Amino acid sequence: MIKEKSISAIIGTLFFAVFQPFGLSLFCTSERFMITCGLFVVAFASCMTCEGIVNYVLRMPMDTSKEPSYTMKRGIVFQICNIIVLTTYLSLYFDRFASNDVVDNHLSVEHSLGMLVASIGCCLFIGLYWRNVYWKRHYAKQLEEAQMLNGVLMERSRLVEVSKQESMTDTSSSKEERIMLEGSTKECVSLLLSDFIFAESEGNYVSIHYMENPSTGSEQTEKQTMLRTSMKNVVAILCVNTEIIQCHRAYIVNLRHVQSVEGRSSGIGLKLRHCDTIVPVSKSYVNEVKERIKNPL
Repeated sequence: MIKEKSISAIIGTLFFAVFQPFGLSLFCTSERFMITCGLFVVAFASCMTCEGIVNYVLRMPMDTSKEPSYTMKRGIVFQICNIIVLTTYLSLYFDRFASNDVVDNHLSVEHSLGMLVASIGCCLFIGLYWRNVYWKRHYAKQLEEAQMLNGVLMERSRLVEVSKQESMTDTSSSKEERIMLEGSTKECVSLLLSDFIFAESEGNYVSIHYMENPSTGSEQTEKQTMLRTSMKNVVAILCVNTEIIQCHRAYIVNLRHVQSVEGRSSGIGLKLRHCDTIVPVSKSYVNEVKERIKNPL
């Protein structure tokens, strides 16, 4: 935490060193250098004070394991607090150490308003810097977790192939039952649960994607059928299979047909083996999908 606050203080100090507001350019080089060093101390003290306020008073501790939205919300609260504290500290500092016969930085309403504007600009630079840093960290974490999940998927694919070969030699094994999906009109589709790839809600319809006759020995092909029904009805029928899971308000996917996981700054996407579609995983389902991939039921 001290390292991060030191970086924030350096950014704030550079802001004042570059723009030199409140007559800093009128001081001699040695005085300007000493005042700038003091600004680093003031900025660091402000950041540490705000960290204590946000952590212990507002009960918003830094937690990188939470969603980026929490980090962003906390960052906004921190910067608002920092603007107020930094304005106060700077007003007192300039009044005591940056005022002389030439430069008048003594406390006044006009001077305080100027400090407020400068503090907003300073905190804006600090906030933009850390927003970029935290998003990069989150994206790197997503990529790392996606690589781990892809390793699990590769192993699962290998085990599925072994299971298929064993089932072909075991003639006594029972065949998988077919299910029937029906729409509110006359359209319907009959398929094996293992042949189902994914479903997508499209208004009053649900698009069903599945493998057509993969057991005949011919080349496997994807087929699509539109049913006039609700996603809720399709979930009730298909999600009895432990490998079929809802991953988005508008999507259901069969994890058996997931080829790889793509890490994104906003979450993850599931790349399917038999089609070019990348199925999105929403925030409300992402933890359940990751857990199901790592530990299939």
